Amino acid sequence: MSERRRFPNRRSGYVAHMRHRQINYQIGFAFFGFATWDLGEVGEIFISSDKPGSNAEECARDGAILASHALQRGATITQLAASVTRGDNGEASTLIGAAIDLVARESRCIKAERATIESSSEETRGE
Repeated sequence: MSERRRFPNRRSGYVAHMRHRQINYQIGFAFFGFATWDLGEVGEIFISSDKPGSNAEECARDGAILASHALQRGATITQLAASVTRGDNGEASTLIGAAIDLVARESRCIKAERATIESSSEETRGE
């Protein structure tokens, strides 16, 4: 087994919201990196719901923990997204699969936005 990558004690995180099978979920995730501008790969996922203590939320939390362990040992969010069960329409069949897809999409958007901001900053500074 690969050695686990550890996060700094203080790090920024992001939260996205989704609805799956009539339950609202909050999906938290963080990147490896030491500052908000230093975004590496996604390294952890947290899931909570508006039904605390329910079996659905417990399964979601366990799935997020397992996904986080894989991410911290070298898997990427893209690899996890490619590994989940999908229906005939290509959409993830399970809550954890849908959450991983959401994090993969959101992380791409965040990274693209950061790259645009960094590029604009460099142009402004005349670099």
